[in-house]
Amino acid sequence: MKAKFVPITIGFDEAGRQKFQSDLKVLIAYLSDFFNECSKYVQIKDKNAYKGDLLNSFISDFSDKYKTQFSELLTIEKILELSNVNTHKLRFLEMKIKEFDLEIDYNTLKAIPPDFSIKTNSIQENLLYQYSLNICKAIHENKPNDITLFYSDLVRGFVNVLSYDFELQKLVPNISYIKGMYSRL
Repeated sequence: MKAKFVPITIGFDEAGRQKFQSDLKVLIAYLSDFFNECSKYVQIKDKNAYKGDLLNSFISDFSDKYKTQFSELLTIEKILELSNVNTHKLRFLEMKIKEFDLEIDYNTLKAIPPDFSIKTNSIQENLLYQYSLNICKAIHENKPNDITLFYSDLVRGFVNVLSYDFELQKLVPNISYIKGMYSRL
């Protein structure tokens, strides 16, 4: 009978989490700026209705509100210009907002963060992780006090299956080796 694969969490993508948070802050700033500029001219009840096509949604709301106040001979671009709408800024903000691939609620400006945990993808990765974890435990539990262990030598001796974590100051399994992303030159 074949063993059922259950992924094990072996790490955390801290760089990915930081990038997500910084991208989210920038996106929130762009969205706030866009909607602040739009709210000078139209009242926006549901910002989520603007998703996907920000500028055209604003122009549609703007034309619904102001079209009767201007001559029918004027184009919407001219009406926007006469109303002192900064369309260049709105186009720029729309372009910047579209660069981000984050799912965000425009009304609350909150996003659901993705899972940043690093997990194994196969039974072999599970076994390699468990074996390397057992090796790390054996080294730390059975370390003699009168002998100096040089962890760099142990890392080289185990062909980089282990790595030294300077924050924890101990040997840990090398995630890039377990995931198959490590290659020796």
